[in-house]
Amino acid sequence: MDSKFAKAFIIGSSLPATVWTLCFAGMSHKQRPCPKDMNYEWFAVIMPALFGFINGILVTFPGNNPQQRMSYAGALFGLLFAAYGTCLTDMHCHLLNITPRYRFIAFIWEPIFYAFVWGVVIHYINEGFGLYVT
Repeated sequence: MDSKFAKAFIIGSSLPATVWTLCFAGMSHKQRPCPKDMNYEWFAVIMPALFGFINGILVTFPGNNPQQRMSYAGALFGLLFAAYGTCLTDMHCHLLNITPRYRFIAFIWEPIFYAFVWGVVIHYINEGFGLYVT
């Protein structure tokens, strides 16, 4: 494995490994009653590995504007997670305690949130470690 890819995998997986685990553990136990029928555990395992792998691919892919590339990837992630969370599992209704009527608002805020996380936070961490291919 290339050392840049390995560093990018660690950088891309460290943020969701901490944030998602803490958020989902806290939110799922705050609900009354606790939604035990939903599997939140796969987020703690799959999401960091997926983010790390995609970050490794995006870092090693040559291009002129890596921040734009990272923002587009984040927005695409946001759309995919919004579709999964609202259409397949009703995860947003359980975790954020919103009514099913307003669950589709996730299609607006999730792409914006993930584009910010990938385009700003993860991009500048990658740039600080000098991981982009020029």
